[in-house]
Amino acid sequence: MNFAMYVHPSDLRLANTRRVYRSLLAAGRSSRADLARRTGLSAVTTGKVVDQLIEGGLLEEVDLQSAPTGRTVSAPVMGRPPRVVCLSRRARFVAVQLGARECSLMSVSLGGQIDAPSRVSVPSPKRAELFLEAVAEAKDSVCPQQPLAVLVSVPGVLDERQNRVLFSPNLRWTEHAELLPALGRAWSAPVVAVQEVQSLALGHQAFGGAPESFLLIEFTDGVGGAVVTNGRLLESPFPMSGEIGHIRVPTVQRRCGCGNDGCLETLAGRPGLIETFRTSLRKPRATWQDVSNHVASSGVESWLRDTIEATGMVIAGAVNLLGLREVVAVGELTEMHPDVILRIEDAVRRHALCSRFAQVNCRAAPGRRILGLVAAATDRVLLPEPALVATRAAG
Repeated sequence: MNFAMYVHPSDLRLANTRRVYRSLLAAGRSSRADLARRTGLSAVTTGKVVDQLIEGGLLEEVDLQSAPTGRTVSAPVMGRPPRVVCLSRRARFVAVQLGARECSLMSVSLGGQIDAPSRVSVPSPKRAELFLEAVAEAKDSVCPQQPLAVLVSVPGVLDERQNRVLFSPNLRWTEHAELLPALGRAWSAPVVAVQEVQSLALGHQAFGGAPESFLLIEFTDGVGGAVVTNGRLLESPFPMSGEIGHIRVPTVQRRCGCGNDGCLETLAGRPGLIETFRTSLRKPRATWQDVSNHVASSGVESWLRDTIEATGMVIAGAVNLLGLREVVAVGELTEMHPDVILRIEDAVRRHALCSRFAQVNCRAAPGRRILGLVAAATDRVLLPEPALVATRAAG
């Protein structure tokens, strides 16, 4: 974050508050002294910010035994236990994940911890009305109190200004104009909708240790991408970016849900991997579990190498266009075997121009979608940046 942009004292206070809050989002728990060290703020300023956040109900003070799992907390001084704080576990969000196979509703704390008993999953329906009926039946068991916001992970092309899904190849019913507003009305709370792969990028960033700029690619039923440059999600005049799964692979003729033939996700998404496995190994009844077990035991065989090569070539094209050297891969393809990400990295390096004079890195990472949704809610609802508020108001 560029703190030089905050010239008004109230803006500077907000910047300090955001800095402390985001540090706690990454750490899980922390003493005031550790917060001051990590944020670079003075102990006095950190203490004031912490006290204000506790008073506002966003932080709570806890003992080490009951605090959420977090990074290292400094050892006690002279035998006194440090005063540890964490994001409030009483204040709640509702998180909604829309997926091709199932949709999930759950109650989530400000720190991103899921209340497991509250989680409700339903098979993905054919119509938005059916999903909203399921929400109406489950909402009190998911979160009986009024949440601070309803966080929605959305597939496809999302227009955040209109709060609407414009196009979703694999989940067409989510394009219903009233879907997102209706979710907000169900809990009488603002809706924070985030494109699903962008939520993963925000979660990867919020967890800490992420590079300032990177391309994140998710491999699930489809293949999607998100771009972070200089610490921020890439913004474009048109509400679409990162659709790497819909770049065509010339040698592939499979029909994609978007209407084109040969999109990368027809090859590297779950259904495409199953189809290739069935055809290549002559196992027409093979399931995803069969595919996963086979790769885990046999490694990367020829039928999978072609998919990896095509994936690496498409990623290299994105790297050439965006000028990025860090690639983060999340999801089922890279979870099948450790050699998969190494082969993707090799293919990207062979085809990317910048690898001729610099190093391109590809890393597999766990998916942190809920943490990304919570980070988005922090920026949009709890502690919005002045510039972001002005931009959204103008839009």
